[in-house]
Amino acid sequence: MAKYAVKVYAATTFDKRPWIMEKLGLCKREDILFSWCWDDPGRGHHCPKFVLFLDNPAKSLVLAVRGTKVRLLCLVHCDQKKLTCPMCFCP
Repeated sequence: MAKYAVKVYAATTFDKRPWIMEKLGLCKREDILFSWCWDDPGRGHHCPKFVLFLDNPAKSLVLAVRGTKVRLLCLVHCDQKKLTCPMCFCP
């Protein structure tokens, strides 16, 4: 499962199923149940990019959420938002 955590960053660069399949190493198009690969800052809502898919060899439903590779960007986001959820953590 950890391989998907690493591969989801590249997979969500474009919202094209063949691209996502190639980057995640999926065999069948129908294994991708849903994907969100859009940035929509103009509406004031933030939804991280993610892919919901079936991992047939492991017989699992996988939700792979894209994070950030840039540590400074994470710090900027933490500074801009008031994190009231006890599960949230900012370094």
